[in-house]
Amino acid sequence: MIHLTLGGSAKCCFTSILLSLSLLISANAISQVTYYIPNDFAAPDLPMLLIPDGDPAPDLSLYVLADQTCAAQIAANDPFCVNTDWDEICQDGYNDCLYNAGCPNGQWYLPNNLNDGPIVFACSAPADYFLADQTCAQQVVNDDPFCVNNFWDNICSSAYNCCLGINGCTDFSACNFDPNACQDNTLCVYPGCNDATACNFDPAAGCDDGSCTYPQYYIPVDFSTSFNEPMILVCAGNEPANYVLADQGCAQAQVDNDPFCLDTDWDAICVNVYNCCAGAAPGCTDEFACNFDPAAGCDDGSCTYEVDALGICDGDCLSDYNGNGICDDDDIVGCTYEEASNFNANATLDDGSCVYEDCDITSDNQDAYDAGVASVECPDITSDNQAVYDGAFADGVASVPENICPSDLNIDGVVNATDLLEFLGSFGASCE
Repeated sequence: MIHLTLGGSAKCCFTSILLSLSLLISANAISQVTYYIPNDFAAPDLPMLLIPDGDPAPDLSLYVLADQTCAAQIAANDPFCVNTDWDEICQDGYNDCLYNAGCPNGQWYLPNNLNDGPIVFACSAPADYFLADQTCAQQVVNDDPFCVNNFWDNICSSAYNCCLGINGCTDFSACNFDPNACQDNTLCVYPGCNDATACNFDPAAGCDDGSCTYPQYYIPVDFSTSFNEPMILVCAGNEPANYVLADQGCAQAQVDNDPFCLDTDWDAICVNVYNCCAGAAPGCTDEFACNFDPAAGCDDGSCTYEVDALGICDGDCLSDYNGNGICDDDDIVGCTYEEASNFNANATLDDGSCVYEDCDITSDNQDAYDAGVASVECPDITSDNQAVYDGAFADGVASVPENICPSDLNIDGVVNATDLLEFLGSFGASCE
C-alpha cells in the first residue's frame, strides 16, 4: 500500500521517477546508509531517515534503528515515508514486511518479563518469550509501535491486559499488585507488621514490610532504691519511670543465666554481672575496701581489706598499745602535761618525768612534792586527795592525777594495753 494513485501519462512518469528513486536508494544502500524510523508513527512530520555511515545517529528519543531490509523496501515502494512523514500506512507496510516475509504463519510472542525486549512476530517462541493473544497483541502493535520497535514496557502490558479484560490490584505499593491487571478490583492489601508478637502488630497487613518492633529489656536506674523491682521486658514507651533501656544482648544473657533478675529483683549481683558484660571498667567497687576504685563499674574480685594497728590499709604499724593513733615505734616519750615545768610539746607518750617546780607547796602536799611525785596536778592537791597521792607515791606510780579512774594505772587518761602491761609487770609483787 502506497500513499498516491496516479493514472495515464502521469502514472508512467511517476513510475519512471519511482524507478529512479529506487535506483538512488539502492545506490545509497550500496554506499551503506543506515535506516532509522520514528518511535511513534503518530508523531507529525517525522519521516524515515537515511543516515550515511560515519554521520551521527539521529535523536534516539524520537527514532529507533530499523530493520534495514524492510526499511529499504518501504523507502523504495513508498517515498512519502522518506520525504514527508512516517505514518500509519508506512508502519503497517513495515510490519507486514517484518513479520510476514519469512514466516507467513508466524505469531506474536511476549517477553516473560517487562522491559526485557519488544513484542516479536516469529514462527516459534524465542527463548524467554510466551505466545500472546494474537488479537490483543496485534491491536497493541497497531496502536503503539514503540512496543515492537523498542521494548515491551508497562504501558504496552497495560494496554494488552485491558484488551484481555484482566482485573486485579493495580496499586504498585500493594502486596498483591498484579502487573497484568487492567482494571482495579478494589481488593488491594498493603504492607505492615504482621507478626502478632510485635509491639506494632497490624492485623490488616497483607505482607510483612520489615517494620515490626519488639519488646525490649529495661533496668532500674538505681538498684539500691529498687527493692523488688526487677528488670522488665516491655514495648518502648511503656517502661515505668526510673527505668532505662538496657543493652539487649547483656540483658538477655542475664535472663538466661539468672532469671531472678527478671522475676524478682534487680539487685547488686545482677548489676555487677550486667556491668561486666556491658564493658564497664573493672576494679574494686566496695567503698569500704582498701583499694576501692570509684571509677570501676564491674567488680573483679580484687578488693583488699588488710589494715595495720592504726587502721591504715596496707600500713606497716604493728602495734599502738596506748591507742593514741601513733604507732608505738613512732611515739616520742616525755612529759605531756602542759602545767609541768618540763612539758615537751613533741612528746606523744607520757613517761612520768613531769616536775612542777612552780607549785605552791603547802603542808598538805609538801611531803608528796618532796618525795618526787612527778605528776602532781598542783595546786589542786587538798586534804581530800592527799592520801591518794601519798599512796601513789608509795606504789612508785609517777603520773597520778585525781584518782577518778582506778584502772588507768599509768594515769594517762586512757585505759588501754599499756595499763595491762603495767599490771602484768607488777603482778605477783609484794606490796610491803
